[in-house]
Amino acid sequence: MKSHFLISAKSVFCKALVVLSGLLMSNPGQAQQVTPFVKGGLGFSDWKLSEDSDPNTGLLPAFHLGVFVEKSVHPSISISSGIQFSSMGAQVKFSDSNSPKFSMTYISFPVYGTLQLTENLSMYAGLKVGLLLGAKEKESDGYKHDVKESFKNGDFTLEGGFSYQLPAGVEIGIYFTHGLINIYDAGDTKIRNCGIGINARYNIPVSKS
Repeated sequence: MKSHFLISAKSVFCKALVVLSGLLMSNPGQAQQVTPFVKGGLGFSDWKLSEDSDPNTGLLPAFHLGVFVEKSVHPSISISSGIQFSSMGAQVKFSDSNSPKFSMTYISFPVYGTLQLTENLSMYAGLKVGLLLGAKEKESDGYKHDVKESFKNGDFTLEGGFSYQLPAGVEIGIYFTHGLINIYDAGDTKIRNCGIGINARYNIPVSKS
């Protein structure tokens, strides 16, 4: 099952790269429309459990940081992609007062579409293919152990948000994420990643030839 997911994830990402590369290479005389940038944020992650699951969940602090390239395809529309490192997870609250915390790290390959709403305000949405790097469980007594084998090797996530442009190539915004597939691989319970937070973007200056 894990190898099948990796093949599917690689296939989706490769197709996205082909499409993005074609867009970035089109109209070579308009190179000024290609913008590299870095983007990072802080927020909270949680799990959405299947309805038949007993425990409740609580938020955990989360972060993400990545590098991207964006291509304008219309005066108000652009497409971007890149590579991103992020953390996800949740605190699981059982009835016996045991509340372990599950922390997961992913390397993700997002593809976003952005719509400029006003001169400074924009909204974006897209998909991320995430590959699981590690998963740790921290018990209520502080004991930590590796639980990566209990989870699938990757995730498909929907992400959206709003950004406001400030001077000097800086943008600030809010975002939300919601997993599209079950990430749990050790039982009947279905788990999906989700989260919300704030982020900041800095456009890297590029010399114009």
